[in-house]
Amino acid sequence: HIGTSHPGYKGLFFVEGVGENAASPNSNSAAHFWGENLEGITWHPISTGNAALDARIVYSPHVYGPDVYNQGYFQVGNFPTNMPDIWNMHFGFAEALTGHPVVLGEWGGHYTANTPDETWQNALADWLRTNCMTDQFYWCLNPNSGDTGGILNNDWTTVNTRKLSLLANVVPYPTNFTYANSQICVTHGWFANSACNSASQTTASSGSTASTSSSSSVSTASASSSSSTSPSTTSSTPSTTSSTASSSTASSSSAAPSGGGQVTYSVSQVNSWVENNLPMKQISIAITNNGPSTVCDVTIQMTPSNTQVTNSWNLVSGGNGQWSFPSWLDLGNGQTHTPGMVIQSSSLPTFSSVSIQTC
Repeated sequence: HIGTSHPGYKGLFFVEGVGENAASPNSNSAAHFWGENLEGITWHPISTGNAALDARIVYSPHVYGPDVYNQGYFQVGNFPTNMPDIWNMHFGFAEALTGHPVVLGEWGGHYTANTPDETWQNALADWLRTNCMTDQFYWCLNPNSGDTGGILNNDWTTVNTRKLSLLANVVPYPTNFTYANSQICVTHGWFANSACNSASQTTASSGSTASTSSSSSVSTASASSSSSTSPSTTSSTPSTTSSTASSSTASSSSAAPSGGGQVTYSVSQVNSWVENNLPMKQISIAITNNGPSTVCDVTIQMTPSNTQVTNSWNLVSGGNGQWSFPSWLDLGNGQTHTPGMVIQSSSLPTFSSVSIQTC
C-alpha cells in the first residue's frame, strides 16, 4: 500500500520492527522489545517494486533497557559487554544488508545514577556512536512516562542535564529546544558522519551531570516518540502522554489464569499511574491455545464488562466488554497471543471465552 495510498507523498517511510515473528523461520531466541526485531528482513526485505519509493524506506527499531523490562541478558555477569552482539543480531545488521538507513525510533530510560539502566544507556550510546547510527529519537520529552521519565524533569520546566550529556555523546548537535512563553520551540542541529567512529566513552557518574570523554555544550535533546512496554515480547506500546499531575509506578502483579478448556487467559499488570485522580493500568493478556486444533477466532468476555478501556492493541472490540482476534491471527497448538490494554481501573479484570472457532 506504500505506493498507492498517498501517491503525492514526498517524505520518508519509517518501518518499525516487530516483537516476535508470527511464523517460521523464527527469530533468534534472545528476547526482543516491541518494535526492536528486524531479523525478518533477512528473508523478507521490504520492497514496493518501485525503486524510487524503496529509496525512501528507513528501518526504525525501538530498543529499551532494564527500566522498561529486565530481560535476562541484562542480568548476566558479562553485561553490558554482551549487548553489542544482541543489538547487532536484532537490528544492527539491517543497513549493511539492505542499504537502507537505520534510525532508532525509541530508546530511553530513567538514567538514574549507578543503576543497570544507566549502564545500559551508556553502552548503547557508545555503540551508536561507534557504528555511526547516530540518527535517533529519544523517549521522551515529557516526564510522565512511568518506564522512562523524560528529558524534562517532573516540574515540566527544568531539563535533565544528565540525559542531555548522554545524548551529546551520541551526536554533539541533537535537536534543540528552548522553553519560552509556555511553549517548547524546536530547532535542528547538524552532525557530520566523519565525527562518529570516534573513541568516545560514556562513564557512569553519581553527580548531576554525566561524564563523557567528548564534551559538548548543548541546550537540548532529541525528538520523542511513544511507549510503555510489556514483559512478553517486550517493547513499545502506546502510552498516555496527556495526564496531569500524574504519578507512575511499574508493577508486575498478575491475576490467576482464567478461562479453561482449549483457551486460557492470564492477565498481568505492566504499569500503573494516576491520571486526573483516576487509577490507570496498562495490562498484558496472555491468551494460550491448549487444544490440538488451531484457533481462528475467539469471542472473549471481559469482567467487569463495563471496564473503561482507553487504548488497546491486537484485539478487536465488539462492545459490551467483548473482544475478538484481529483477522490476521490464527493461534496454533501451544501458542500464546499477548495483546494489551490501557484501562481505568483499580483492579485487574478477568477474561473468559464466549465462543471459539477452530480451523
